[in-house]
Amino acid sequence: MLIETNHASALTLVTNAIIVWNTRYMQVIIDQLKAEGYPISDDDLAHISPCRFDHINKHGKITFNVETEWKRQTLRPLREFKNP
Repeated sequence: MLIETNHASALTLVTNAIIVWNTRYMQVIIDQLKAEGYPISDDDLAHISPCRFDHINKHGKITFNVETEWKRQTLRPLREFKNP
Protein backbone atom coordinates (compact mmCIF):
# COMPACT_ATOMS: atom_id res chain seq x y z
CA MET A 1 0.00 0.00 0.00
CA LEU A 2 2.88 2.40 0.79
CA ILE A 3 4.43 1.88 -2.67
CA GLU A 4 1.11 2.68 -4.36
CA THR A 5 0.77 5.82 -2.24
CA ASN A 6 4.32 6.88 -3.15
CA HIS A 7 3.62 6.31 -6.85
CA ALA A 8 0.41 8.31 -6.68
CA SER A 9 2.14 11.14 -4.81
CA ALA A 10 5.02 11.22 -7.28
CA LEU A 11 2.64 11.21 -10.22
CA THR A 12 0.63 14.05 -8.69
CA LEU A 13 3.82 16.05 -8.18
CA VAL A 14 4.91 15.53 -11.80
CA THR A 15 1.45 16.38 -13.12
CA ASN A 16 1.38 19.59 -11.08
CA ALA A 17 4.86 20.52 -12.33
CA ILE A 18 3.69 20.07 -15.92
CA ILE A 19 0.64 22.24 -15.28
CA VAL A 20 2.88 24.97 -13.85
CA TRP A 21 5.15 24.65 -16.92
CA ASN A 22 2.14 24.94 -19.25
CA THR A 23 0.81 27.94 -17.34
CA ARG A 24 4.14 29.76 -17.66
CA TYR A 25 4.36 29.13 -21.39
CA MET A 26 0.72 30.03 -21.94
CA GLN A 27 1.39 33.41 -20.33
CA VAL A 28 4.43 33.97 -22.57
CA ILE A 29 2.35 33.12 -25.64
CA ILE A 30 -0.49 35.41 -24.57
CA ASP A 31 1.96 38.25 -23.92
CA GLN A 32 3.58 37.72 -27.33
CA LEU A 33 0.23 37.70 -29.14
CA LYS A 34 -0.83 40.89 -27.37
CA ALA A 35 2.51 42.53 -28.24
CA GLU A 36 1.97 41.58 -31.89
CA GLY A 37 -1.44 43.27 -31.85
CA TYR A 38 -3.72 40.26 -31.71
CA PRO A 39 -6.90 41.00 -29.74
CA ILE A 40 -7.01 38.75 -26.67
CA SER A 41 -10.13 39.11 -24.55
CA ASP A 42 -10.44 38.12 -20.91
CA ASP A 43 -13.60 36.21 -21.84
CA ASP A 44 -11.56 34.00 -24.18
CA LEU A 45 -8.84 33.45 -21.57
CA ALA A 46 -11.47 32.23 -19.11
CA HIS A 47 -11.93 29.17 -21.35
CA ILE A 48 -8.35 27.95 -21.60
CA SER A 49 -6.69 25.59 -19.16
CA PRO A 50 -3.09 24.48 -18.71
CA CYS A 51 -4.15 20.91 -17.94
CA ARG A 52 -5.99 20.13 -21.18
CA PHE A 53 -3.07 19.14 -23.35
CA ASP A 54 -2.24 15.80 -24.92
CA HIS A 55 1.38 15.90 -23.80
CA ILE A 56 0.36 15.57 -20.15
CA ASN A 57 0.74 11.86 -19.62
CA LYS A 58 -0.75 10.95 -16.26
CA HIS A 59 -0.35 7.22 -16.74
CA GLY A 60 3.03 6.66 -18.34
CA LYS A 61 6.70 7.54 -18.23
CA ILE A 62 7.92 11.09 -18.56
CA THR A 63 11.55 11.52 -19.53
CA PHE A 64 13.73 14.56 -20.09
CA ASN A 65 17.41 15.43 -20.20
CA VAL A 66 18.16 16.78 -16.74
CA GLU A 67 21.59 18.20 -17.62
CA THR A 68 20.28 20.18 -20.59
CA GLU A 69 17.37 21.61 -18.61
CA TRP A 70 19.53 22.58 -15.61
CA LYS A 71 21.81 24.56 -17.93
CA ARG A 72 18.91 26.45 -19.52
CA GLN A 73 18.85 30.12 -18.48
CA THR A 74 15.62 31.12 -20.25
CA LEU A 75 12.39 29.55 -21.39
CA ARG A 76 12.48 27.52 -24.58
CA PRO A 77 11.80 29.66 -27.67
CA LEU A 78 8.24 29.64 -28.95
CA ARG A 79 7.52 28.14 -32.36
CA GLU A 80 6.99 30.55 -35.23
CA PHE A 81 3.30 31.03 -36.03
CA LYS A 82 2.57 30.81 -39.74
CA ASN A 83 -0.81 32.28 -40.62
CA PRO A 84 -2.25 30.28 -43.55
